[in-house]
Order: sequence, then C-alpha cells, then structure tokens
Amino acid sequence: MDSKEPKEKHVICKCIRELSWLVVIMEVLRGTLKAEVTPAQAMSVIFERFLTNISSWACTTKIYILLHRCLQDNVGNLATNMAKELKAKEHLIHSYQKKASEDSYEVKMYADVIQLYNSYMKFLFTFKTKSPLLSSKMGEVSQRLKTASIQDIL
Repeated sequence: MDSKEPKEKHVICKCIRELSWLVVIMEVLRGTLKAEVTPAQAMSVIFERFLTNISSWACTTKIYILLHRCLQDNVGNLATNMAKELKAKEHLIHSYQKKASEDSYEVKMYADVIQLYNSYMKFLFTFKTKSPLLSSKMGEVSQRLKTASIQDIL
C-alpha cells in the first residue's frame, strides 16, 4: 500500500490553476494585459463578487488573498493604486457573514480568521496610504528622503 505513488500531482495542478487566475487578474489590474476589461472594470467586478458572496467564506478568503497580493506587489504602481482604491471603498469591505443556521465550530473559526484578515487588510491599506515613504522600495528610499519634507518623514 505504501509503495504506491502519492496523488500529489493533482494537488500541484490545482495550485497552479489557482495561481494562474491570480496572475491574470493582477496583470489586468496593473493594466499590462491588454484585455477587454480595464483595471477599473476589473476592480468593480471584484467588489461586486465580494459583496454578492459575503456569506461564502471561500470566496471572501480568495478575494482577500487577491487584494493582499496586490497590496504587496512591487511592479509599477499597483500597490499604491490598490491602497487608495481600497481606502476609498473601506465602507464596503466587510468580514465574512455566516448564515444564522451555521453554528458549527468550523464556521465560527472561518469567521474569526476572516475577521482577523479583514482587520489586517484595513490596517495594511491605511498604512500604505498614510506612509508612502515607509512603503517604498529600498532603492528609492535615499532619493525620496532627499526630497521629502520634515513632516513627511515624521
């Protein structure tokens, strides 16, 4: 029994498929992928899907992962633009809302974890919008410090 090959290839293929949609969406949001959808339209669709599936912990988590990855992106201005967009729509960003009939331990844990992720995401995009100096690349810090005012530094 133990000599059989593990079925990890299915898990790996699923992970690659999951990552491929993330890469495509991020390219659309950056504006580098010339698709029929503009970055603004893509962001609108993401928020629409988020709000219509707020009672789905899987969908909520995937959208948080996508937004988190966009906030960490260091190619172009995606992270800065995403932080500004999320800050403007902060009132729409809610945590997973479980159904009244769902009272299991797992559902409570999903809700707790997603609530913590929600709090972290709000902190992250608030930080990125209020402190552009601290969220710059290491190579850009020296140049920004030379041109920054004392109030920007403090």
